[in-house]
Formats: sequence, structure tokens, C-alpha cells
Amino acid sequence: MTSNLHVALLHLRNRFFERILWVDAVCINQDDDGEKGLQVQSMGEIYASANGVVVWLGEAADDSDNAFEELGEAARAPQEFLNLGEPDEKAIIAVLKRPWFERIWVSGKQH
Repeated sequence: MTSNLHVALLHLRNRFFERILWVDAVCINQDDDGEKGLQVQSMGEIYASANGVVVWLGEAADDSDNAFEELGEAARAPQEFLNLGEPDEKAIIAVLKRPWFERIWVSGKQH
């Protein structure tokens, strides 16, 4: 288990109800490119059929807490989103540059 996965599991754990997690780093053999290729083709279906999806983007860094606050505000009042200051823009861009957003089933890009 990677240290990032360990931290994610500590944050996602809930002592009051059972939670079943599908973790691609564990459920897919990361050393087998053939298996990874087959599984990646199924990711859209896996996400679509899930009761809920939690994405672990890593621990708070680069003012990511503020970035998510600003994105939440933008969802509630889109017109205000146009008035972001430079620190807020940098924080949001830093979040969007995290590796998860580069995955094929997220970005739609074929590498």
C-alpha cells in the first residue's frame, strides 16, 4: 500500500457505518499493462454504476481548501466566479493539475 493510499483510507474511514471501497491502485495489477488497459476501458461503467463516488486528490496543499471553497461558491453563484483574484485562480489551477485529472476516464484524453 502506498503512503498516499494509507492517508486516503484514514480520511475516508467511518467508524459508524460500513463502507465498501473500490481502489484502482489495489484492485488493478499496476504492474500488468494489459490488465490496466482492460480495466481502464471499464472505468466509465464502474463510475456510472456506483452508488456514490469519492475521489481522493491528496492531502490539502497549495491552498486547495480555498480552491474548493471558491469552486463551491462558483456553483452557488456562477457570476461571482468571474471575479476571482490571482491567489484563488492559482489555487484552483494547482488542484486541477493533480494527477487524478490526467486519467483517461476523467479527462477523456487518449494517451
